[in-house]
Amino acid sequence: MIKLLAKLFIKNSENYKDSEVRSAYGYLCGIVGIVINVFLFGGKFIAGFLSGSVAVTADAFNNLSDAGSSVISLIGFRLASQKPDPHHPFGHGRFEHISSLIISMVIILMGFELGKDSVGKIVAPEEVEYSTLTFVILGISILAKLYMFLYNRHFGKKIDSTALRATATDSISDTVSTAAVLLSAILTLKTGIIIDGICHL
Repeated sequence: MIKLLAKLFIKNSENYKDSEVRSAYGYLCGIVGIVINVFLFGGKFIAGFLSGSVAVTADAFNNLSDAGSSVISLIGFRLASQKPDPHHPFGHGRFEHISSLIISMVIILMGFELGKDSVGKIVAPEEVEYSTLTFVILGISILAKLYMFLYNRHFGKKIDSTALRATATDSISDTVSTAAVLLSAILTLKTGIIIDGICHL
């Protein structure tokens, strides 16, 4: 999809060394990331609300934070693409590295918050009722995040972007965490072991 959109909206899309083409890829990957993450947030939030699963709800807010990370990446590319000026004779390329640092800090913060919520639910569990919708949404989320990992890694290498590579790393970690949520839901239903709240045998 990214390659198709690039051909439609980016002139000389194969000229990855050109600064304007490079910035255009950064914008495009960021916008696609925002759209996908907002949709995933909506779907997971509904599934988490209906099932009462803190794991699914927390995963939803993780997607919302990923949308925020994509916004930060867009801003970073925007600032980095500015032309050199008397105060910055070598350009503004370091803004992209700063945005990568901010994205990594967001990832650490979300990991801490998810861990804190998980401990809280272990101490005070609540009833969880998984539905087919929950499994479908989690499955779609895993596929979407794998896709985001692949295109961010691919174009991160093509345009030599630390921001896109950081986003790719975040996407693959999200894939693993969502897969863990899906696995816990399956185990809860199949074994009756309390993994995310209370399961009725």
